[in-house]
Amino acid sequence: MADNFKPEFVEPDELISVAGVLYGVIYMQVYDTEGNNAGLMPIYLKVDNPEMLNPGHVIDATYDSIDALDEANGEFVFIEHWQGMSELMTTAELKETGFSTTDALLSVTQNQMEIKAKFYGDHYLDLDMLYAYGLAAVLDLDTVPVEILQETSFYKDTTAEERAWVEFENRFPDEAAQIIADNLAYYKLYSGGAGLAGDGVNDLIAELNTAVTTGKLTEAEAGDIIKNLGDSARLKLMGGKSILPEEYQKYIGKIKQTRNGYAAAEDLILEYGGPLLLDGYRANGKLDEIASKLRLDAEFNTTTNETLIKEDLQKAADALYPFAKGSKYINWGSSFESLTRDILGQTTLSEGQKMVVARKAQKFQGNYEDFETSMYQEYIDTPFVQEEILTKASRSLTQDISGVFNASTIYKR
Repeated sequence: MADNFKPEFVEPDELISVAGVLYGVIYMQVYDTEGNNAGLMPIYLKVDNPEMLNPGHVIDATYDSIDALDEANGEFVFIEHWQGMSELMTTAELKETGFSTTDALLSVTQNQMEIKAKFYGDHYLDLDMLYAYGLAAVLDLDTVPVEILQETSFYKDTTAEERAWVEFENRFPDEAAQIIADNLAYYKLYSGGAGLAGDGVNDLIAELNTAVTTGKLTEAEAGDIIKNLGDSARLKLMGGKSILPEEYQKYIGKIKQTRNGYAAAEDLILEYGGPLLLDGYRANGKLDEIASKLRLDAEFNTTTNETLIKEDLQKAADALYPFAKGSKYINWGSSFESLTRDILGQTTLSEGQKMVVARKAQKFQGNYEDFETSMYQEYIDTPFVQEEILTKASRSLTQDISGVFNASTIYKR
Protein backbone atom coordinates (compact mmCIF):
# COMPACT_ATOMS: atom_id res chain seq x y z
CA MET A 1 0.00 0.00 0.00
CA ALA A 2 1.43 3.36 -1.04
CA ASP A 3 2.04 6.10 1.47
CA ASN A 4 -0.30 8.59 -0.11
CA PHE A 5 -0.61 10.83 2.96
CA LYS A 6 2.08 12.65 4.90
CA PRO A 7 3.32 10.79 8.01
CA GLU A 8 1.43 12.90 10.52
CA PHE A 9 -1.92 11.98 9.00
CA VAL A 10 -3.98 8.81 9.04
CA GLU A 11 -3.35 6.61 6.04
CA PRO A 12 -6.59 5.22 4.58
CA ASP A 13 -6.81 1.77 3.05
CA GLU A 14 -7.25 3.19 -0.44
CA LEU A 15 -7.25 6.47 -2.34
CA ILE A 16 -9.87 6.69 -5.07
CA SER A 17 -11.28 9.26 -7.45
CA VAL A 18 -15.02 9.65 -8.02
CA ALA A 19 -16.02 12.02 -10.80
CA GLY A 20 -12.75 13.90 -10.28
CA VAL A 21 -12.99 14.14 -6.48
CA LEU A 22 -10.47 12.30 -4.30
CA TYR A 23 -11.65 10.14 -1.39
CA GLY A 24 -9.78 8.22 1.26
CA VAL A 25 -11.36 4.81 1.85
CA ILE A 26 -11.35 2.94 5.16
CA TYR A 27 -12.96 -0.49 5.30
CA MET A 28 -15.14 -1.12 8.32
CA GLN A 29 -16.10 -4.56 9.60
CA VAL A 30 -19.90 -4.81 9.79
CA TYR A 31 -22.21 -7.35 11.41
CA ASP A 32 -25.82 -8.29 10.86
CA THR A 33 -28.57 -7.93 13.48
CA GLU A 34 -27.66 -11.33 14.96
CA GLY A 35 -24.01 -10.38 15.38
CA ASN A 36 -22.69 -12.41 12.44
CA ASN A 37 -19.87 -11.14 10.24
CA ALA A 38 -21.47 -9.33 7.28
CA GLY A 39 -18.23 -8.36 5.53
CA LEU A 40 -16.48 -5.05 4.99
CA MET A 41 -18.15 -1.74 4.28
CA PRO A 42 -16.09 1.05 2.70
CA ILE A 43 -16.27 4.44 4.37
CA TYR A 44 -15.35 7.29 2.02
CA LEU A 45 -13.90 10.55 3.28
CA LYS A 46 -13.34 13.46 0.95
CA VAL A 47 -9.75 14.65 0.70
CA ASP A 48 -10.66 18.19 1.66
CA ASN A 49 -7.07 19.38 2.13
CA PRO A 50 -4.71 18.47 -0.76
CA GLU A 51 -1.69 19.46 1.33
CA MET A 52 -2.21 16.23 3.31
CA LEU A 53 -1.09 14.23 0.29
CA ASN A 54 2.47 13.22 -0.58
CA PRO A 55 3.85 14.25 -3.96
CA GLY A 56 3.40 11.42 -6.42
CA HIS A 57 0.47 9.88 -4.57
CA VAL A 58 -1.12 6.88 -6.26
CA ILE A 59 -4.84 6.62 -6.95
CA ASP A 60 -5.98 3.03 -6.42
CA ALA A 61 -9.20 3.26 -8.40
CA THR A 62 -11.02 5.78 -10.57
CA TYR A 63 -14.78 5.99 -11.13
CA ASP A 64 -16.31 8.24 -13.73
CA SER A 65 -19.68 8.43 -12.02
CA ILE A 66 -21.74 7.47 -9.03
CA ASP A 67 -23.28 4.65 -11.01
CA ALA A 68 -19.85 3.17 -11.61
CA LEU A 69 -19.04 3.43 -7.91
CA ASP A 70 -22.33 1.81 -6.99
CA GLU A 71 -21.79 -1.03 -9.43
CA ALA A 72 -18.33 -1.72 -8.03
CA ASN A 73 -19.19 -1.62 -4.32
CA GLY A 74 -22.83 -2.66 -4.03
CA GLU A 75 -25.64 -1.02 -2.13
CA PHE A 76 -24.25 -1.33 1.41
CA VAL A 77 -21.96 1.65 1.20
CA PHE A 78 -21.69 4.48 3.69
CA ILE A 79 -19.99 7.60 2.40
CA GLU A 80 -19.13 9.97 5.25
CA HIS A 81 -20.40 13.41 4.32
CA TRP A 82 -20.01 15.61 7.40
CA GLN A 83 -16.26 15.51 7.68
CA GLY A 84 -13.26 15.24 5.42
CA MET A 85 -9.93 13.48 5.85
CA SER A 86 -8.46 16.55 7.57
CA GLU A 87 -10.85 16.10 10.51
CA LEU A 88 -9.53 12.65 11.43
CA MET A 89 -7.05 12.19 14.25
CA THR A 90 -3.42 12.52 13.34
CA THR A 91 -1.21 9.44 13.72
CA ALA A 92 0.40 11.01 16.81
CA GLU A 93 -3.00 11.36 18.45
CA LEU A 94 -3.80 7.77 17.56
CA LYS A 95 -0.63 6.55 19.27
CA GLU A 96 -1.51 8.52 22.40
CA THR A 97 -5.05 7.16 22.58
CA GLY A 98 -4.26 3.61 21.50
CA PHE A 99 -7.10 3.69 18.96
CA SER A 100 -6.72 2.21 15.54
CA THR A 101 -7.57 4.20 12.42
CA THR A 102 -10.91 2.45 12.13
CA ASP A 103 -11.66 2.88 15.84
CA ALA A 104 -11.03 6.59 15.65
CA LEU A 105 -13.10 7.01 12.52
CA LEU A 106 -16.00 4.98 13.87
CA SER A 107 -15.91 6.91 17.13
CA VAL A 108 -16.23 10.24 15.37
CA THR A 109 -18.75 8.93 12.86
CA GLN A 110 -20.93 7.17 15.46
CA ASN A 111 -21.02 10.24 17.67
CA GLN A 112 -22.11 12.38 14.75
CA MET A 113 -24.77 9.89 13.74
CA GLU A 114 -26.14 9.67 17.27
CA ILE A 115 -26.23 13.44 17.68
CA LYS A 116 -28.03 13.86 14.38
CA ALA A 117 -30.44 11.05 15.21
CA LYS A 118 -31.06 12.48 18.67
CA PHE A 119 -32.28 15.80 17.31
CA TYR A 120 -33.48 15.07 13.77
CA GLY A 121 -34.71 11.48 13.74
CA ASP A 122 -33.84 7.79 13.59
CA HIS A 123 -33.22 7.91 9.86
CA TYR A 124 -29.66 9.02 10.63
CA LEU A 125 -28.95 5.58 12.08
CA ASP A 126 -30.38 3.64 9.14
CA LEU A 127 -27.78 2.25 6.71
CA ASP A 128 -30.06 2.60 3.73
CA MET A 129 -30.67 6.26 4.52
CA LEU A 130 -26.98 6.87 5.18
CA TYR A 131 -26.21 5.49 1.74
CA ALA A 132 -28.63 8.04 0.30
CA TYR A 133 -26.88 10.82 2.20
CA GLY A 134 -23.53 9.54 0.96
CA LEU A 135 -24.63 9.59 -2.66
CA ALA A 136 -25.86 13.14 -2.25
CA ALA A 137 -22.48 14.10 -0.78
CA VAL A 138 -20.55 12.57 -3.65
CA LEU A 139 -22.86 14.42 -6.04
CA ASP A 140 -21.94 17.57 -4.11
CA LEU A 141 -25.56 18.20 -3.16
CA ASP A 142 -26.45 20.03 0.05
CA THR A 143 -29.53 17.86 0.62
CA VAL A 144 -30.82 14.47 -0.51
CA PRO A 145 -33.28 14.66 -3.42
CA VAL A 146 -36.71 13.21 -2.69
CA GLU A 147 -36.22 10.80 -5.59
CA ILE A 148 -33.31 9.19 -3.73
CA LEU A 149 -35.12 9.26 -0.36
CA GLN A 150 -38.11 7.47 -1.82
CA GLU A 151 -35.95 4.52 -2.85
CA THR A 152 -34.79 3.73 0.68
CA SER A 153 -36.38 0.96 2.72
CA PHE A 154 -36.62 3.33 5.71
CA TYR A 155 -38.76 5.74 3.72
CA LYS A 156 -41.00 2.96 2.45
CA ASP A 157 -41.52 1.38 5.89
CA THR A 158 -42.35 4.49 7.93
CA THR A 159 -45.52 6.50 8.52
CA ALA A 160 -46.71 9.38 6.39
CA GLU A 161 -45.78 11.81 9.17
CA GLU A 162 -42.22 10.49 9.39
CA ARG A 163 -41.83 10.56 5.59
CA ALA A 164 -43.10 14.13 5.49
CA TRP A 165 -40.52 15.19 8.08
CA VAL A 166 -37.61 13.49 6.31
CA GLU A 167 -38.61 15.19 3.04
CA PHE A 168 -39.03 18.57 4.73
CA GLU A 169 -35.72 18.31 6.56
CA ASN A 170 -33.88 17.58 3.32
CA ARG A 171 -35.66 20.21 1.26
CA PHE A 172 -35.44 22.97 3.86
CA PRO A 173 -32.61 22.13 6.29
CA ASP A 174 -32.42 25.63 7.81
CA GLU A 175 -36.16 25.76 8.49
CA ALA A 176 -36.03 22.23 9.93
CA ALA A 177 -33.19 23.22 12.28
CA GLN A 178 -35.20 26.22 13.46
CA ILE A 179 -38.27 24.05 14.12
CA ILE A 180 -36.15 21.65 16.19
CA ALA A 181 -34.70 24.57 18.18
CA ASP A 182 -38.09 26.19 18.76
CA ASN A 183 -39.75 22.93 19.81
CA LEU A 184 -36.85 22.09 22.11
CA ALA A 185 -37.22 25.45 23.85
CA TYR A 186 -40.93 24.76 24.28
CA TYR A 187 -40.34 21.35 25.87
CA LYS A 188 -37.72 22.78 28.20
CA LEU A 189 -40.29 25.28 29.45
CA TYR A 190 -42.99 22.62 29.60
CA SER A 191 -40.84 20.18 31.57
CA GLY A 192 -39.75 22.99 33.90
CA GLY A 193 -43.37 23.88 34.54
CA ALA A 194 -44.09 20.24 35.29
CA GLY A 195 -41.37 20.36 37.96
CA LEU A 196 -38.91 18.04 36.17
CA ALA A 197 -35.23 18.01 37.12
CA GLY A 198 -32.37 15.52 37.18
CA ASP A 199 -29.56 14.21 35.03
CA GLY A 200 -31.85 12.62 32.46
CA VAL A 201 -34.08 15.62 31.73
CA ASN A 202 -32.13 17.11 28.83
CA ASP A 203 -31.85 13.77 27.03
CA LEU A 204 -35.53 13.06 27.66
CA ILE A 205 -36.83 16.31 26.24
CA ALA A 206 -34.51 16.09 23.23
CA GLU A 207 -35.78 12.59 22.52
CA LEU A 208 -39.42 13.58 22.98
CA ASN A 209 -38.97 16.66 20.84
CA THR A 210 -37.58 14.59 18.00
CA ALA A 211 -40.33 11.99 18.36
CA VAL A 212 -43.08 14.63 18.19
CA THR A 213 -41.42 16.62 15.38
CA THR A 214 -40.91 13.52 13.24
CA GLY A 215 -44.41 12.18 13.90
CA LYS A 216 -43.58 9.19 16.10
CA LEU A 217 -45.52 10.65 19.05
CA THR A 218 -48.33 13.15 19.43
CA GLU A 219 -47.94 16.20 21.65
CA ALA A 220 -50.42 14.69 24.11
CA GLU A 221 -48.46 11.42 24.30
CA ALA A 222 -45.22 13.29 24.93
CA GLY A 223 -46.92 15.37 27.63
CA ASP A 224 -48.13 12.23 29.40
CA ILE A 225 -44.62 10.74 29.30
CA ILE A 226 -43.19 13.89 30.91
CA LYS A 227 -45.86 13.92 33.61
CA ASN A 228 -45.52 10.22 34.42
CA LEU A 229 -41.72 10.21 34.56
CA GLY A 230 -41.70 13.24 36.85
CA ASP A 231 -44.47 11.89 39.07
CA SER A 232 -44.03 8.30 40.25
CA ALA A 233 -47.31 8.46 42.19
CA ARG A 234 -49.15 9.48 39.01
CA LEU A 235 -47.42 6.70 37.09
CA LYS A 236 -48.53 4.18 39.71
CA LEU A 237 -52.12 5.46 39.64
CA MET A 238 -52.17 5.25 35.84
CA GLY A 239 -51.05 1.62 35.78
CA GLY A 240 -47.29 1.49 36.32
CA LYS A 241 -44.30 1.60 34.00
CA SER A 242 -46.00 -0.54 31.36
CA ILE A 243 -47.98 2.51 30.24
CA LEU A 244 -44.71 4.16 29.16
CA PRO A 245 -43.33 3.32 25.70
CA GLU A 246 -40.47 0.88 26.21
CA GLU A 247 -37.80 3.29 24.95
CA TYR A 248 -38.72 5.79 27.68
CA GLN A 249 -38.73 3.36 30.60
CA LYS A 250 -34.95 3.85 30.86
CA TYR A 251 -35.64 7.31 32.34
CA ILE A 252 -37.49 5.93 35.38
CA GLY A 253 -35.43 6.88 38.42
CA LYS A 254 -33.34 9.40 36.47
CA ILE A 255 -35.90 12.19 36.77
CA LYS A 256 -36.37 13.98 40.08
CA GLN A 257 -39.95 13.92 41.25
CA THR A 258 -42.12 17.01 41.03
CA ARG A 259 -43.05 18.87 44.21
CA ASN A 260 -46.09 20.47 42.61
CA GLY A 261 -49.23 19.89 44.67
CA TYR A 262 -47.43 18.94 47.89
CA ALA A 263 -48.15 22.22 49.67
CA ALA A 264 -51.87 21.91 48.88
CA ALA A 265 -51.84 18.25 50.00
CA GLU A 266 -50.12 19.08 53.31
CA ASP A 267 -52.54 21.94 54.02
CA LEU A 268 -55.52 19.67 53.36
CA ILE A 269 -54.19 16.94 55.66
CA LEU A 270 -53.43 19.47 58.41
CA GLU A 271 -56.91 20.92 58.08
CA TYR A 272 -58.61 17.56 58.71
CA GLY A 273 -56.17 15.53 60.78
CA GLY A 274 -53.53 17.90 62.10
CA PRO A 275 -49.78 17.22 62.40
CA LEU A 276 -50.22 13.64 63.64
CA LEU A 277 -51.97 12.58 60.45
CA LEU A 278 -49.53 14.51 58.26
CA ASP A 279 -46.59 12.81 59.95
CA GLY A 280 -48.12 9.39 59.36
CA TYR A 281 -48.96 10.14 55.73
CA ARG A 282 -45.43 11.34 55.06
CA ALA A 283 -44.08 8.05 56.41
CA ASN A 284 -46.41 5.68 54.55
CA GLY A 285 -46.47 7.44 51.18
CA LYS A 286 -50.07 8.64 51.37
CA LEU A 287 -48.89 12.24 51.07
CA ASP A 288 -47.36 11.46 47.66
CA GLU A 289 -50.59 9.83 46.54
CA ILE A 290 -52.77 12.74 47.68
CA ALA A 291 -50.48 15.30 46.02
CA SER A 292 -50.61 13.32 42.79
CA LYS A 293 -54.39 13.08 42.86
CA LEU A 294 -54.67 16.82 43.40
CA ARG A 295 -52.35 17.36 40.41
CA LEU A 296 -54.63 15.15 38.32
CA ASP A 297 -57.62 17.24 39.39
CA ALA A 298 -55.82 20.38 38.27
CA GLU A 299 -54.74 18.73 35.02
CA PHE A 300 -58.27 17.64 34.09
CA ASN A 301 -60.03 20.65 35.68
CA THR A 302 -62.10 18.59 38.11
CA THR A 303 -62.57 18.20 41.89
CA THR A 304 -63.45 14.50 41.85
CA ASN A 305 -60.28 13.36 43.59
CA GLU A 306 -60.35 16.21 46.11
CA THR A 307 -63.88 15.26 47.20
CA LEU A 308 -62.86 11.64 47.80
CA ILE A 309 -59.67 12.73 49.56
CA LYS A 310 -61.63 14.90 52.00
CA GLU A 311 -63.95 12.00 52.81
CA ASP A 312 -60.98 9.73 53.53
CA LEU A 313 -59.26 12.41 55.62
CA GLN A 314 -62.34 12.87 57.79
CA LYS A 315 -62.50 9.12 58.42
CA ALA A 316 -58.81 9.11 59.38
CA ALA A 317 -59.32 12.15 61.67
CA ASP A 318 -62.29 10.46 63.37
CA ALA A 319 -60.14 7.40 64.07
CA LEU A 320 -57.35 9.55 65.55
CA TYR A 321 -59.61 11.80 67.61
CA PRO A 322 -62.87 9.95 68.40
CA PHE A 323 -63.80 12.63 70.98
CA ALA A 324 -64.13 15.12 68.08
CA LYS A 325 -65.78 12.83 65.56
CA GLY A 326 -67.14 14.62 62.52
CA SER A 327 -65.05 17.73 63.18
CA LYS A 328 -61.88 18.92 61.48
CA TYR A 329 -58.70 19.26 63.53
CA ILE A 330 -58.42 22.92 62.55
CA ASN A 331 -61.77 23.67 64.23
CA TRP A 332 -60.93 22.31 67.68
CA GLY A 333 -57.14 21.98 67.64
CA SER A 334 -56.67 25.74 67.33
CA SER A 335 -57.89 26.28 70.91
CA PHE A 336 -55.32 23.81 72.26
CA GLU A 337 -52.58 25.51 70.24
CA SER A 338 -53.72 28.93 71.55
CA LEU A 339 -53.53 27.68 75.16
CA THR A 340 -50.04 26.30 74.51
CA ARG A 341 -48.88 29.62 73.08
CA ASP A 342 -50.12 31.33 76.25
CA ILE A 343 -48.35 28.78 78.45
CA LEU A 344 -45.08 29.26 76.54
CA GLY A 345 -45.44 33.01 76.00
CA GLN A 346 -44.99 32.59 72.26
CA THR A 347 -46.83 34.12 69.32
CA THR A 348 -46.30 31.00 67.20
CA LEU A 349 -45.53 27.33 67.72
CA SER A 350 -42.83 25.28 66.03
CA GLU A 351 -43.72 22.14 64.09
CA GLY A 352 -42.41 20.06 66.99
CA GLN A 353 -44.54 21.93 69.50
CA LYS A 354 -47.63 21.52 67.34
CA MET A 355 -46.94 17.78 67.29
CA VAL A 356 -46.80 17.74 71.12
CA VAL A 357 -50.14 19.57 71.24
CA ALA A 358 -51.77 17.03 68.92
CA ARG A 359 -50.41 14.05 70.86
CA LYS A 360 -51.53 15.38 74.25
CA ALA A 361 -54.95 16.38 72.92
CA GLN A 362 -55.30 12.82 71.66
CA LYS A 363 -53.97 11.32 74.91
CA PHE A 364 -56.38 13.26 77.15
CA GLN A 365 -59.28 12.84 74.71
CA GLY A 366 -59.81 16.59 74.45
CA ASN A 367 -59.98 17.22 78.23
CA TYR A 368 -58.87 20.84 78.49
CA GLU A 369 -57.79 20.85 82.16
CA ASP A 370 -55.77 17.64 81.92
CA PHE A 371 -54.18 18.95 78.76
CA GLU A 372 -53.18 22.24 80.43
CA THR A 373 -51.67 20.49 83.46
CA SER A 374 -49.68 18.17 81.25
CA MET A 375 -48.40 21.00 79.07
CA TYR A 376 -47.10 22.87 82.15
CA GLN A 377 -45.32 19.68 83.18
CA GLU A 378 -43.96 19.24 79.64
CA TYR A 379 -42.43 22.71 79.54
CA ILE A 380 -41.82 23.36 83.27
CA ASP A 381 -38.11 23.90 82.72
CA THR A 382 -38.53 26.56 80.05
CA PRO A 383 -37.67 30.16 81.10
CA PHE A 384 -41.15 31.58 80.48
CA VAL A 385 -42.93 28.91 82.52
CA GLN A 386 -40.39 29.25 85.34
CA GLU A 387 -40.86 33.03 85.38
CA GLU A 388 -44.64 32.66 85.38
CA ILE A 389 -44.48 30.23 88.34
CA LEU A 390 -42.30 32.65 90.30
CA THR A 391 -44.57 35.60 89.42
CA LYS A 392 -47.67 33.75 90.58
CA ALA A 393 -45.91 32.69 93.79
CA SER A 394 -44.83 36.26 94.47
CA ARG A 395 -48.35 37.61 93.94
CA SER A 396 -49.71 35.00 96.34
CA LEU A 397 -47.12 35.87 99.01
CA THR A 398 -47.88 39.59 98.73
CA GLN A 399 -51.58 38.93 99.14
CA ASP A 400 -50.92 36.76 102.25
CA ILE A 401 -48.61 39.35 103.91
CA SER A 402 -51.06 42.23 103.32
CA GLY A 403 -53.40 40.75 105.94
CA VAL A 404 -50.81 40.68 108.74
CA PHE A 405 -51.12 43.19 111.71
CA ASN A 406 -47.96 45.31 111.81
CA ALA A 407 -46.51 48.43 113.42
CA SER A 408 -47.23 50.71 110.53
CA THR A 409 -50.91 50.05 111.04
CA ILE A 410 -50.69 51.26 114.69
CA TYR A 411 -48.77 54.35 113.67
CA LYS A 412 -51.42 55.32 111.09
CA ARG A 413 -54.15 54.98 113.69
